[in-house]
Amino acid sequence: LTENPIESSGENNIDIFWDDKSEVYFAVMDLPEKYRIVVHLFYYEDYSVRKISEILNRKESTIKTQLYRARQLLKLKLKGEYYYD
Repeated sequence: LTENPIESSGENNIDIFWDDKSEVYFAVMDLPEKYRIVVHLFYYEDYSVRKISEILNRKESTIKTQLYRARQLLKLKLKGEYYYD
């Protein structure tokens, strides 16, 4: 594998992927790190589940579960305001 995008970008550089510091931004930033990272890679870096599993050295099923749990947490945090099935 080449360099890890999370390590190379630095945790503070995640801010460049957000146009504004909206309620969604703060909800994502409030997620536990393991969920925040997969959400960032999937939604903002546009990586596939397979690629994320390679980058993080985790099973694809683990990544899918973490994305599911992250979405559930976001749904609760945002009280369904921004959640679309």
